[in-house]
Formats: sequence, C-alpha cells, structure tokens
Amino acid sequence: MKIIVFTWHGLISVFQTTLYYASHSGRLVKVLKTLPVTRECVRRTRRYALFLTALTWSLLIGYMTVGFYFFVNSKIDERDYILSPFVTYIPLSENEIRVGSVIAFVVYILVFLNVFFSHAMNKVILYVFYSQFKDLKKKFRRALGERGRFNGDLSLFRQRHQTLSRAVSKIDDFMKHSNVAGFVCHMANTILMLYSMMFFPEATHSFTTVVVHLFWLVVNVNGLALSASAGVIINHMVGTQCM
Repeated sequence: MKIIVFTWHGLISVFQTTLYYASHSGRLVKVLKTLPVTRECVRRTRRYALFLTALTWSLLIGYMTVGFYFFVNSKIDERDYILSPFVTYIPLSENEIRVGSVIAFVVYILVFLNVFFSHAMNKVILYVFYSQFKDLKKKFRRALGERGRFNGDLSLFRQRHQTLSRAVSKIDDFMKHSNVAGFVCHMANTILMLYSMMFFPEATHSFTTVVVHLFWLVVNVNGLALSASAGVIINHMVGTQCM
C-alpha cells in the first residue's frame, strides 16, 4: 500500500509538470491554432468536456465516500501507510493522530482530483484530434462518391492529413510522458493489488481491509482504462486514415 500511495504522488508530479510545460511554453496553444477547427468541432468538444467533467465528479464523489468510510471505521494500523512517516516511524499522541488523519484525508482528496482531472484534460485534447480526423474521413468519403469516383482536390485532403499528423506528433512529444506514466503506474498498482489479495490473505483479514484493497483495485483499473483508451482512440483514427 505504501508503494501504491508513493506511485500515485509520483504520477501527480508527472501530470502537473507535463501540463504546466505544455501551457507555460505555449506549445499546446501553438499546435491547436494550426488545426482547421470548425464551429461544429468546438460544440462537440464542449459537450464531450461537460460529459467528462460530470463523469469525473461522479466517480470522485463515489471514491471520496468510500474513503471517508475507511477513515472513520478503520483502525490506525490499517491506515498507517496514509500517515507515513508519522505513526509508522514518528509516534504521535491520540489527538495528534486525529488531526493527522484529517490532513491526510484532505491530501487524499487532492491526489484523486489531480490524477483524474489530468486524465480528463488529456482526453479532451485528444478528442479535438479525433474529431478532426473523423471530419476529414467523412468529407473524403463524401468526395469519393457512391461509385468510388473521386470528385475533389486530393492535394487538399493530403495537406490537411499531413497537418493533423504533424500536430499529433508535436502533441505526443510532451503528452506522451503523462500518458505513459499513467499507464505504467495504474498497471503496476493493479498487479500489486491482485498479487497482494491472492498470495497474502493476511492483508485482507477484515472487512475494512477487503474494502480498501477492492477500492484501490477499482481505482487503478479505472485509471488504466482512461490511459489506455486515450491512446487507442487516436491511434485508431490515424490508422484508419492511413488505410
């Protein structure tokens, strides 16, 4: 559990550094300005962002509810990894432990807010490219006609496809770090949780510890799905365009 908490804090550092660099350097805005974004694309992206925001907040409320139950009902030795290095290495009085538990719960909330909204931000950025590739494919099929005869300027389609591909490549230069970090972190934590539950039955000796292990397993599987789906979507659109 200490390894899992440590990797999540490391993941936050990667996410925040990547997003700060992309925004502060102006590279993200510069790339997005090269895209021929239409009003329809803006409307679809806005709806998608609202959907992701609602979904993320719904998941977070559920996770916070389970987390609050865990903090209220668990024994101190069942959540000492959250307070580490206090309690585990630095002894505290009972009152200090209560104060530390409240602070730890606030930090725990911030950890989940940072990770899941960073995932959501990455997916919104990728959705812009997904929408553009989809729009290009639709217009190309419309120009191709029912009988397979092309009626349009092929050079314009090729130019737009190259513009989108270069933009994806530039975005990937600084977004790949967060995507890879998210995938590796969630995958490693999922394996750790399954390994612990299968080979260390003493780790789930009570109802509370079972809930905690299942909670972290579900959270990491959810994060893994978000990381993997982002890459699958954009690679699928680029692959179908190339074909």
